[in-house]
Amino acid sequence: MNALLKTIALVCVIATTALAQTPAVKSLPSFDKVIVSPMVRLVLVAGDAESARLEYENIAPDKVNCYVDGNTLRIFLDDAKITVKQRRYDDGHSSYKEPIYDKSVKVTAYVTYRQLNELEIRGEEEATCQSEIKADVFRLRVYGQANVTLSSLKTDRLIASVYGENRITIQSGQATEQTYRVYGESEIDAENLIGQNVSTSLYGDSKLRLYASNRIGVTAFGESDVKYTGDAHVDKGLVIGDVTIRKVRPE
Repeated sequence: MNALLKTIALVCVIATTALAQTPAVKSLPSFDKVIVSPMVRLVLVAGDAESARLEYENIAPDKVNCYVDGNTLRIFLDDAKITVKQRRYDDGHSSYKEPIYDKSVKVTAYVTYRQLNELEIRGEEEATCQSEIKADVFRLRVYGQANVTLSSLKTDRLIASVYGENRITIQSGQATEQTYRVYGESEIDAENLIGQNVSTSLYGDSKLRLYASNRIGVTAFGESDVKYTGDAHVDKGLVIGDVTIRKVRPE
């Protein structure tokens, strides 16, 4: 009997501990723009009410900020709003700098949105939207070395500004007018995003896969590679460097 009681007590303790460690869902005011800073992995999903659930690893919860300012949801770590702050160390022979957060720090933000018009990602983490995004105009800004995946996008106009060495995939949807400004060595796969008119300004060694039924405009400096499907005609602006523009068969 005593053994049974001890077993029951142990199960209760384990269940209580597990419950205490389960991240709470935080209700949020209305927002239509999300900015996520370095070292935060983002998972977006559409829902009936705005909320966020944060998971932490090797960092104190009070160092993670998540709040709505105006119409913008901001998620960032202390001293890492734009880039991660560095600290100077001295080992007696030389001094050096290292980021205040190491690679063991992991934060995942599960965010539920009702309306999303703008998404900005900073850093090297993954950002995924598992639901369709619907907006008259959708703006995407990516800085760093992030991996961004949008499952579906439906918009009259997409404006994407990409800086660094990012990988961006839009798996399906429709964006009638598309504008891409790409600086660096990013890869963008939007072949399954149906568009009519696409405009690209490329600075560096980027790779793009696109679909357009009417027109593709290309201005490029560097060694970019543009592959497209659809019946669009190519309108070349100023092109300097080893730039490849060619029509391919859909994969």
